[in-house]
Amino acid sequence: MGLKEILEDIDSKTGAEIEGIMQKADDEAGRIRSEAEAKAAEKEQSMAAKSKNDAEQIMVRETSKANIAAKMAYDVAANARVESAIGKIPGKIHEYTKGVKYRKLLDALAAKAAKELGRGCRVLVRKEDAQILPQEAGFNVEVADSQLSGGLIAVSADGKREIDYTLDALLNKLHDRLAQELLERVREKGD
Repeated sequence: MGLKEILEDIDSKTGAEIEGIMQKADDEAGRIRSEAEAKAAEKEQSMAAKSKNDAEQIMVRETSKANIAAKMAYDVAANARVESAIGKIPGKIHEYTKGVKYRKLLDALAAKAAKELGRGCRVLVRKEDAQILPQEAGFNVEVADSQLSGGLIAVSADGKREIDYTLDALLNKLHDRLAQELLERVREKGD
């Protein structure tokens, strides 16, 4: 075999080796590309799922905030209506003190005070109420020095104990219960 043939043989073997190396490189590149595409698709799905989950959490959180804000606004409005209704009560007290029910209430309060403080206690009332209460009920009726909206203040005979049965004091004691009842009515009506 001559030099030319040896060179051709080396050249053909080298070409075959290069062709094999190129084929292996192409196969390896294809495998790497497939793995990279699979990882990219997996990552994209993972990111899409995370984004969806994050969006759902944000939606839940914002909806919750909106619901809380709406409830607070409703409660503020309802409380304002309740306080407005309670605020009208003192104006209606004057009308109430002119009626028969008030006279009965005043009698009942005076009798209760006399029972709690004993005979001879002093019952302080408005000037116009002094004429309503009978003196023989076990207490002494006096006109109060201070301005009363109605009701009475009772003082024991020895002056050591005092009971405030004024309409204002009674309303203050009932304020929370009245507010709760009015609030429930407002919520029931929804307006």
